[in-house]
Amino acid sequence: MTNVSRINEIMDVLRSCGLDCKYREVEKNNSILPAIEVKVNGNLGCCFYVGEYIKQGMSNSDIIKEILEKHHNTPNIPNFKAILTNKDLLLKNVFIRLVKGESNTFITCPSEFPGIWEQYYIKFDNNSTDESMSITLRKDMLLKMGLDFGTLRRAAYANILSDIKTNDLGDITGMSFARRSSAPIVVSNKSRRLGAAAILDYKNILWNLNLECAIMCPSSIHECILMPMPNKSEAVRQLPDFTDMVKQINRIELREEEWLADNAFVLTLDGVLA
Repeated sequence: MTNVSRINEIMDVLRSCGLDCKYREVEKNNSILPAIEVKVNGNLGCCFYVGEYIKQGMSNSDIIKEILEKHHNTPNIPNFKAILTNKDLLLKNVFIRLVKGESNTFITCPSEFPGIWEQYYIKFDNNSTDESMSITLRKDMLLKMGLDFGTLRRAAYANILSDIKTNDLGDITGMSFARRSSAPIVVSNKSRRLGAAAILDYKNILWNLNLECAIMCPSSIHECILMPMPNKSEAVRQLPDFTDMVKQINRIELREEEWLADNAFVLTLDGVLA
């Protein structure tokens, strides 16, 4: 059975259960993914990335169960027009995710890291790690929201700052880094979901970790890893090796839509070197 046939079969079952759903192809990190949009009380739809579920080997019945459970637990979402016109609500819930390229559809802008772009989205439930509880802002929405881009970005950046979490990689993985003078540091948000944007505050992160220099490895759209370096010269010398490591991890351990960049970066208190 083809993926299209499977998705149609899944939607037929969901409709028979009373769900208002339709097929959509959704842009995610510069990839087009098949998704099912399920309306909530006739208002804004939540997207379920069924293509990813299929890649994970889930059966049709497991996918249907997953969507039904999440739909049942989804709180009522305000009318979309109300969200766009309620500036206080929007600015409180807008965040940045990092993606590997510019979008023709969604609001993006280049980050300090060459090849990595900022993308803006609204979370409907800040306690949820489910992407179906968010919506990526399209370029045509700025005018509807009555906001300028600078105001939107400042609010999103402030929301990121309140959600930054750094951890010793050894504490997370149980790995030993006894041969290194300092253990690698994982930089993400508190949920470690779509948290790579935390690295945008790298100067304060370096300062708080008492580091003058580090190599940043963009391990995925969810997190970045900082490799502490004694000085800028040593970081530049080791940069090609870490870039090779990033490329290898991207191709062996990650789905392509989770890639963030194909190279590492040198971070200092003065700026970024690629």
